[in-house]
Amino acid sequence: MPCVRIRDRDGDFLSFDLRDVLKNLESVGAAFQWYILNLEGQSFGNSGLSIKALEREISKSRNGTLVTWPQLTELASKLSQTSDCVIVGIAVGTEPPSLPIEEQYRGDKVIIAAFDSSYWTVCVPRPEIARHLQSAFRDTEIVERIDVA
Repeated sequence: MPCVRIRDRDGDFLSFDLRDVLKNLESVGAAFQWYILNLEGQSFGNSGLSIKALEREISKSRNGTLVTWPQLTELASKLSQTSDCVIVGIAVGTEPPSLPIEEQYRGDKVIIAAFDSSYWTVCVPRPEIARHLQSAFRDTEIVERIDVA
């Protein structure tokens, strides 16, 4: 399972967010059910999204919050900045993920993780998706594993 670390920056800040990562996963996004296991960020002021309420909802379940691909992309469109997140896309009927993400969750799934507004790591099921991610962003590297608490 290839993992791509992304560090694209404009000055001191990352130059992309969840919506940009998801845009580059459209070819596989609808094939998975998505679990938001952790999310810390800020929404656009006029989005109508309460980040605090969403964070509370996510933390209530050991498996986070289950969303569809359209719900995930809509959520991403309302976020101005994601500080930290762990989002996992898995096949329907697969055992739901939980933190910490262990090796058994590698394979035919997608793991998206943002770390302290420093970088993102995206693990994908196929090398061609990793190559696509690398071509879509400027500062990337293939890493052996994802750093998820």
